[in-house]
Amino acid sequence: MVVYDGYCASTCTIFSEFMRQQANVSTIALGGRPTKDIIQAVGGVKGTNSYPWDYILGSVELPYELGLVHDAEYYSNETALGDYSNLPLLRATNYVVNARDGIRDGDKEQTPLHFVYEPADCRIYYTPEMVVDQEAVWKTAADTAFNGRATAWPEKLPQVRSRTSVVSPTPSTPFAETSTCRSTQPRLATCGLT
Repeated sequence: MVVYDGYCASTCTIFSEFMRQQANVSTIALGGRPTKDIIQAVGGVKGTNSYPWDYILGSVELPYELGLVHDAEYYSNETALGDYSNLPLLRATNYVVNARDGIRDGDKEQTPLHFVYEPADCRIYYTPEMVVDQEAVWKTAADTAFNGRATAWPEKLPQVRSRTSVVSPTPSTPFAETSTCRSTQPRLATCGLT
């Protein structure tokens, strides 16, 4: 079981792809918008290599600084390099650009994983306890995956027959339910992932 908190990109996506596709590991996604829908486990870029904008800008500035082939005026007026600036750095704290697409092994269409919707096997909503205590996150994930429940009750979940199944709430839950799990995969007998 892999538990995601919405922040997974670059190396995390490579690891996740191997775990899900080659080891058939189930996924649990935490949080998200307050809807009953299943969400994707990987919440960030699904590219396999990314570059921070400051690295890209530094690479663009290198021809200007070195002037090995042409002078700075040539690069500014005759190439697209003159269009680059530090404006993105001023608008955010951390810009990253996908530099290499992730392509699933055996995909004849060669579709970048950015464009493939891949829902998590199960979604768990944060409770107040989970926000302040990481142990509560793992306990809830383990209860959902291995005991077929999202929290202390209900004791037994019904068999899932539709695309999604919603687990009953607990009194401390800020939303109506504490988890939503897919049932389209054979390894999911109930909302638990066993």
